[in-house]
Amino acid sequence: MAGVDDRLVDEIYEAALVPERWPSVLDEVARISESWAGGIIALDPDQRPRGIWTETYAPTYESFARGESSRYENVRAQRALARRHQGFLRDIDLCSLEELQVDPLYRHFLHPYGLGWTVGTFVNVPTMDLVIFDFARKADDGPHNRSHVSVLDGYRPHLARAAFLSARLGLERARSMTAAMDALGVPAAVFGGSGKIMAANSDWEALWPRVERTFRKVELDGLPNRIVGRSSAPAGRVRSIPIAGTASEAPLIIHVLPVCRSALDVFSGASQIVVITPVRTPAAPPVEIISGLFDLSPAEARIARALAEGRTIDGCATDFRVSTETVRKQVRSIMSKTGTNRQVDLVRLLLGASPPPAARNP
Repeated sequence: MAGVDDRLVDEIYEAALVPERWPSVLDEVARISESWAGGIIALDPDQRPRGIWTETYAPTYESFARGESSRYENVRAQRALARRHQGFLRDIDLCSLEELQVDPLYRHFLHPYGLGWTVGTFVNVPTMDLVIFDFARKADDGPHNRSHVSVLDGYRPHLARAAFLSARLGLERARSMTAAMDALGVPAAVFGGSGKIMAANSDWEALWPRVERTFRKVELDGLPNRIVGRSSAPAGRVRSIPIAGTASEAPLIIHVLPVCRSALDVFSGASQIVVITPVRTPAAPPVEIISGLFDLSPAEARIARALAEGRTIDGCATDFRVSTETVRKQVRSIMSKTGTNRQVDLVRLLLGASPPPAARNP
């Protein structure tokens, strides 16, 4: 997978809390993937869309919004969702050239504006929103190639986490710290550099004791230290960590996100935002969620899903035509990223059925 630019990663997390920064972020991601335009669409559980896009994509999206969009069947989206692929997919990965030439969405909304090729990804988030990233190339430039997809996949985990916050904020800027906490609609708190809580919403109060019990520590520092230890990514970057479910409690995922750049205008003096999201199934499949949150590669996501479905390591090697040692390496990587020590714990985590360690080992 291609390397990432830390500056652009910071800009992505800035856009998470200052959504008017998304167009410039999308412009930059479009540039490095040699695309002409980019957009982000968030759908809530009622399928109500909200979106932000680059100026180069505005004519297409605005034309689509003016038309009777409900009568257009998006075959590419249906096929992409069916694949459950944890990465970007090109239109030519999903449709034949003949299908694309007659696709009404291409003919009526892309071709009239000189666009002809797209690449995109779907991001399921634990609150049951669906976020779509879409990048397009000019018709004369030809389709995206594999290197373009690799670049996009490198930024996908950051885009996914940032889009989750933006989706909860309604893709609009919160004008105060309190307004932001209330608008998120999920348990969230703002921490200062000293590890003290600066602001939190009411939902936070109900879940924080459970998190505190799990980690046996009140200080925020306990979370990033544990999370950094489970990833090879640079320290201080956004992290996610699971808290397993019980018979009566839903699994939780904790997100620790940095506050940087112009987001400090709203969150003055803050260093991190910690968000707790319950994993609700089956509307938000656990494997898809955990794959995105824990930076699993498409190959790792495929193995994780197979294990969750009951297949063995040997069975995965046979089915995916790779060596058993390759599968074992991928499983070790998955366990490192998800903070599990045994394969059975990994499977339970993916299925959202594992009790917390304290319950297993009183």
